[in-house]
Amino acid sequence: MRTIPDVTKRSADHYAQSTARPYPPERSGVDHCFGCSPSNDKGLRLEFFRHDDGTIETRHQTAGHHCGFDNVIHGGIQAVILDEVMGVAAQSSLPTKAPDLACATAEMRLTYLRPAFTADEVIGRAWVVAVAGRDIHVKAVLLSSDMVELTTAESRWRQMGTEPS
Repeated sequence: MRTIPDVTKRSADHYAQSTARPYPPERSGVDHCFGCSPSNDKGLRLEFFRHDDGTIETRHQTAGHHCGFDNVIHGGIQAVILDEVMGVAAQSSLPTKAPDLACATAEMRLTYLRPAFTADEVIGRAWVVAVAGRDIHVKAVLLSSDMVELTTAESRWRQMGTEPS
């Protein structure tokens, strides 16, 4: 089972050597999502990529108006980026014959390690660590562009049983 230290202690070129392919999420009910919807003009419009090992990645240059203290990305925006990349990782773990219902965050815990600055692109990476029934456990890390750990996260997701109304 991979852990956050396994990912972040690897050389910075580990993923550069890996093939990262565009991975557009195919989920129902997220057309206006603040984090991932391309049609939400006020959202982050995150795009996702999948590495050969199943790790999901997103990269984002945060706007200046998303700062918290000085030029530090607001913790809530960091949480959104990590929540989104973990959600895509959770969704990607579903069997191909599973219904197209979105996975929802059931629990999420973040640890802010060092400042993430608005001037720098950040990289969110997430991977599934366990699946138990409809519960999917995911870990993630928010990295600086030079591969320094900024924020780590763990979450539990649940695939919705019915379409939201």
